[in-house]
Amino acid sequence: MLWNLSLRHLVSSAACLSLMPLALHGGEQPFSMQGWVPPAPAQWTALAPRLAAAYEQAKKQFPGKRLDGGAIPAPKFSVDRTNGRLYVLSGMVWVSTDCGQTYEVIDKEALVWGFNESTTAIFAHPDGSKVRVFSSNQSGYTLDSGATWKHLKFNIPYGFEDGQINWDGDGKLIVGRHHCSRPAMHISRDGGDSFTKFPDEINQQINTLSIAVMDDDVMLFQGPKLVRTEDSCKTFTEVPQPTRLGADGKPGRFDGMSVRFKNKVYWLHSTGIYTSADKGLTWTVVGKPFPADAEWMTKRLVRSGPVFGKDEKHMLLLCLDRVVETLDGGETWHVLAQLPITLNDMVWAHGFTYDPISDVLFSSNMQHGCGPYLFGRLALNRWGKVEQVPPSAPTDVQSKVVRAGNCAELSWKPSNDASGIYSYYVYVDGDLQYRTEKPEIVLSNYSWDQQLKVGVQAVDAWGNRSAVVEQAVRMGAKPAAATLLSDLKSSIATIDDAPMELVTNTSTVPDKRGAPLMLHVDGYEPNPETRRVHLPVPYGFGVRLKNTQKLGVLEYDIDQKFTRLLLDVGVRSGAWARIEVKILLDGKQVAVTKADNSQRDMGQKADAIDLDLTNVKKLRFEFANLKTPYWQWETAILGNAVVLGPK
Repeated sequence: MLWNLSLRHLVSSAACLSLMPLALHGGEQPFSMQGWVPPAPAQWTALAPRLAAAYEQAKKQFPGKRLDGGAIPAPKFSVDRTNGRLYVLSGMVWVSTDCGQTYEVIDKEALVWGFNESTTAIFAHPDGSKVRVFSSNQSGYTLDSGATWKHLKFNIPYGFEDGQINWDGDGKLIVGRHHCSRPAMHISRDGGDSFTKFPDEINQQINTLSIAVMDDDVMLFQGPKLVRTEDSCKTFTEVPQPTRLGADGKPGRFDGMSVRFKNKVYWLHSTGIYTSADKGLTWTVVGKPFPADAEWMTKRLVRSGPVFGKDEKHMLLLCLDRVVETLDGGETWHVLAQLPITLNDMVWAHGFTYDPISDVLFSSNMQHGCGPYLFGRLALNRWGKVEQVPPSAPTDVQSKVVRAGNCAELSWKPSNDASGIYSYYVYVDGDLQYRTEKPEIVLSNYSWDQQLKVGVQAVDAWGNRSAVVEQAVRMGAKPAAATLLSDLKSSIATIDDAPMELVTNTSTVPDKRGAPLMLHVDGYEPNPETRRVHLPVPYGFGVRLKNTQKLGVLEYDIDQKFTRLLLDVGVRSGAWARIEVKILLDGKQVAVTKADNSQRDMGQKADAIDLDLTNVKKLRFEFANLKTPYWQWETAILGNAVVLGPK
């Protein structure tokens, strides 16, 4: 339904059907939106495993050296629109020259850049070659596409989150922002060799996230008021801003970091993209104001941008759950693609950028508590030379029922493709249910003795899909004399000696932010269909853990009443959890399973455990966080378990 709305809005605009010609590469014909349908969320492909593989290779490349941050959590990125090079900040600074398929470390002198939450922490200048990085431990910039780097010198707790460099001046003005503790701005007039903090009374007047640099002296900040300085932030005066109301009926505001392109400053406002011809004293809209009646505007104001594409008339913006685009300098706007997951109203929680050379979108979810962070790529296939040959179909699809009976391991021989296989889609009874990077997956969430029609499809780097290969799968029969472990009354259920919360209906139990809690043993995150919550395993239980937890204990007095335990253990964590689950029988450890969610592959197998309970009096589970990460809000452990008996 959402796509029908978007397409109807698209074709209702006559201007969208007669767009101005673009300067396309290789003498290609001007692109028309007519007949082109925006891609769906399921068409994104995950790049996190590719980046993780590069991180593992870097550890071999730099033996004995500290490498910071891993590869998957919260990557930030930017594209040099002149050549399509993708720059990524994720612990280190990486570059990819093949649309995110492979990565290499670009600054080998600075391998520890630190963690950063700002989507604008790394930025490639639209004019090309210049890239700046603001990060907690390290910040710097390059003027030659990464061949050499200038590293900033600062002694600031937590370092910088983002900022601006006035490359169009003498290159000496740098304004940096940090947000931990008290947000504050710092300024350098010597190319980053020293920084001075804004006076506290000035920091209190400005929003450090929203800034426009006009030249080496003139800057504007959007706070409670729009303020301007002409003396490098020594004094400020209020200036008028656009008076239009936003789609929510509230006064419009400038938001985020402005962008300079072809010696002109563009700044995102809640009512449009604006520019100024008099260094910020007055502002004029670029093209036309955002259409207040557009579905993407009435639902939620735009979040970040603009990102420039082929020229100054081609701009992209990030909204709550989609990317919108103009090809005619802001005269008309249309939906370009839906995001694979929503922003959940977190302004800073999502990044996006665009490669106009190959017509490719990149997107990353950076919100805490979302499991493995998606670093996806979407080939739009509108212009540029892209491969259109589908991969070979998967072969030799095999299924094996997991011992607990209501899960099945599915595997197949890998497909082949010139551009590489990015994902396998797994359909159940005709619906897309799973995505996995490996030629295997655990099908969970089904009943005993349930018959399924499973289809497997390979997807390559450019979104081409193979034929769907189908396989009939029947779940195992319900074991005789089976008792759900979740139905047994526990003698101990504590976390840090406080009562433990057991979750048995995980599809409806909200987390503290009010969103459904998604627990499942297959390891898939996020669901290929946006806003769709994966249902729980019917015969499982969940344990909600806290980041302060020292030890979670779940114990049962079974008093020799059962002969066997069948258990599938999987993990769904809220952040970068490293979880350990121990199983003890009468005080003796008999099994242990660990899961590292920060490096987890989609399609991870659940651990299938089969234990003899003959003559056992006490069955005990111990849950432990092996690491307490920054701002981890919650972790859930899911067991799909039955005990068999009585004797």
